[in-house]
Amino acid sequence: MSPDTRRDDGDRRSLEGAARSAAFTELLQRQRGSRGSVGGGDDGRPYLASVPAAPNAEHEIGEWLGSLVDVGGHFRTRDALAYYAEIGWIAPDVADALRRRLPGFDAPEDDRPFTPADHRLSLVSVVRLAAYTADRR
Repeated sequence: MSPDTRRDDGDRRSLEGAARSAAFTELLQRQRGSRGSVGGGDDGRPYLASVPAAPNAEHEIGEWLGSLVDVGGHFRTRDALAYYAEIGWIAPDVADALRRRLPGFDAPEDDRPFTPADHRLSLVSVVRLAAYTADRR
């Protein structure tokens, strides 16, 4: 492997890490700013009680589901959505609606199990989508 290839790999990892950090910071700021106003339960869960109908939300949904399928394929993505409903990130109806959209995404040639970082990025998407719902109230 050439030094340039190693540097490119390191730069890519550094950029991915920065993006994850920025996304997680955004999540924390949104949670602090909307505590109690997002979601349906007493503790603010599920964070995403319904699928927002805004065009920007549709774009966010497409990006989120596309990235999940790119990483974990259709089966792992279905499992992840069920898990997110189980832990209260999304309502069961939202999980069902999102699962129905999965056939529209091409499965990757190689998929892998989700990492904690992948799930944190999902939580950022959930909170962003919940903000669209909160903005419409």
